[in-house]
Amino acid sequence: MTLKEKIKKRISIKENANKVLRSTLKLTDGIKKIDKESMGALLSYSKFEKRVERDLELYVLGEKVLVLDNELPIYNTDVADVVVRKSPILKEMVKIGNIIKILWDSNVVFSKGKKSVEYIRDECLSGIVISGTEEELNDIKYEAIVSLESSDFDEIINTLKFYSELLGYEKLTKPYFAKESTIFGEKDDDSAGPFIIYNSIKNEIWFYDEKIEKINKEKVKELQLIASGLKRSVCNGRDVFEELNKLSVKKI
Repeated sequence: MTLKEKIKKRISIKENANKVLRSTLKLTDGIKKIDKESMGALLSYSKFEKRVERDLELYVLGEKVLVLDNELPIYNTDVADVVVRKSPILKEMVKIGNIIKILWDSNVVFSKGKKSVEYIRDECLSGIVISGTEEELNDIKYEAIVSLESSDFDEIINTLKFYSELLGYEKLTKPYFAKESTIFGEKDDDSAGPFIIYNSIKNEIWFYDEKIEKINKEKVKELQLIASGLKRSVCNGRDVFEELNKLSVKKI
């Protein structure tokens, strides 16, 4: 796999996991409905193998069995045991031992819901070692410059996602958000920075190499002025990709 393919795969894993995690927070008609399409896409990157038993869609890896339903349980047991617990037939339901299994599963549940999604996501990511060459990075840089010069918004955003994944940046929201721009940056609980800022209306890009505490309203305002194109940053245009390459080469 090329460096670009590895990073694209990592981005897809995280994006699908985030979609599922968001769905765990929502209720539809009073019922929690997991985004099963995104969960299926996430599982396709994992080592879990799909199996269908009765009306259950299962994913199996060794002694771990995930049931693709709205609870997303992962069990530490075998498939036969999970089938009895989750989709018993009548003759199974009348046995005392099985009744206990159906009503009480805490002894075999490894995780549910959010924790299951995070476990699968982390299992997928652990199998992708980020490695590549400086030549590969330069190819990506030149493609990014062409995208900027041709105002190809989608490709520019994809490139910024690529660099952000390499550098450990994330897409930022309030208080660093500016509606005209997409902003990526390194972030912790109290501060963020450095920043990559792309204004799609003006088709301008900046790299702002500062760390800003979210309570520093003056610096946050300065960042937003840059993002709005009302104030210049020292590093802008194609120089941004030169700077991102210099930072990224240390990560491969």
